[in-house]
Amino acid sequence: IFFRAHWSGSGCILKTVARRAVSSASGPMADERPAVSAATARPSLVEEFAAAKIAYERQRSAYEDPEMPERFHAYVGHCRRYGVMPCKPFMAALISSVHITQLDLPRGIFAHRYLPRLEVLALIGAVPQIPTLTTLSAVQCGLLGEDADDIVRALDGHSELLKVDVSGNAFHYAGADKLVQLFARNPKMQSFLLDCPADTWLEGRLKELQVERQSKAELEAETAVTILSYTLQALKTPPTGSLYGV
Repeated sequence: IFFRAHWSGSGCILKTVARRAVSSASGPMADERPAVSAATARPSLVEEFAAAKIAYERQRSAYEDPEMPERFHAYVGHCRRYGVMPCKPFMAALISSVHITQLDLPRGIFAHRYLPRLEVLALIGAVPQIPTLTTLSAVQCGLLGEDADDIVRALDGHSELLKVDVSGNAFHYAGADKLVQLFARNPKMQSFLLDCPADTWLEGRLKELQVERQSKAELEAETAVTILSYTLQALKTPPTGSLYGV
């Protein structure tokens, strides 16, 4: 701010004139904005949408690759049905030639991520395409009574499934009844853990089946040990007969 004097007939008139100070480019009051390069510029909504579409198409083409195994495509189909994204560690296991014998949804490869209820159902839906599976655990996965039909459809008739644990889920009586019937129809299952309504016929029926299957498994184990013992003893005993000059 500075003053400028003007002379008139009545004397000197002082006028105040304001001028914005323009500092040098390096000064604190510089009025220059940093230049935005093409590398640091934020993409527009159109560019973001185009990039997302390209990524989606690449992912979709990978999911539909005909060279992928059947169980991979079956799992992707269940994910589409339930409207969830496929689990990458599980897909990697499906693609590999490894024999999957245990599927532990609260732990294992899923231990460091939260599994929503529908994603759990998609994983259970892939069980029929895993014939080597012997143990399935879906403890406290938020499953509901209305999910019992999908679980029964996936597990019923599995040739190698021995142990199932779906405890800690809110199955109502009708849903729990369907699961107990599943256990009864599949005699190869040795254990089925489920929270039934307390003090009901259904709870008693499940306990009865558990005791029956446990006794059967123990008997089969004893029989196998006996057969193995006789086999080893026969191998140690030298053969006798006329062919050996005895």
